[in-house]
Amino acid sequence: MSSTKDKIRALVENFVGSLDHMIRQAALEAAQESLGLRATEAPSASGTTGATPKAAASTTAGRAKGKGAGRPAKAGKPSAPAASAPAGSPSPASAPAPKAAAKGRRKKGEKRTPKEIAKLTEDLLAAVTAKPGLRMEHLGKALGASTAELQIPVARLVEAKKITRKGEKRATTYFPAK
Repeated sequence: MSSTKDKIRALVENFVGSLDHMIRQAALEAAQESLGLRATEAPSASGTTGATPKAAASTTAGRAKGKGAGRPAKAGKPSAPAASAPAGSPSPASAPAPKAAAKGRRKKGEKRTPKEIAKLTEDLLAAVTAKPGLRMEHLGKALGASTAELQIPVARLVEAKKITRKGEKRATTYFPAK
């Protein structure tokens, strides 16, 4: 009877160890994916995990702590197991295209180049000349830029006396200089 209990205890300990390893591996992969780092497979203690990465990811998602705790995991974005890619090739999580770069925009907080500011200044002058009397928000929509991005070009155009402004705060309208 005690040998059966010992066998059961050994199987349970082996299962718990494998489950613990899978949970840790899935959490590590999720963290690396969110940081844009390359996911690497850590060697397991037993050599095999015994379950699919999808099962490990679902277990990890259920135990997530912090900001997204309690929310269901996003469907349609399963994490790719690190072992699926050949050893020399980059994994899908190794080089994610930043959303800002995909749209042709800068990263948050990144400075604009002088060429970008000069181009926006020229475009702003053309927009003010084409439709005088517009407010900053309308000019921004016409140019596809935020009002914050237009602050420097407007200041340069006003300083160069190429445009004039009338009004205050949000009621300010812009006109070409005479």
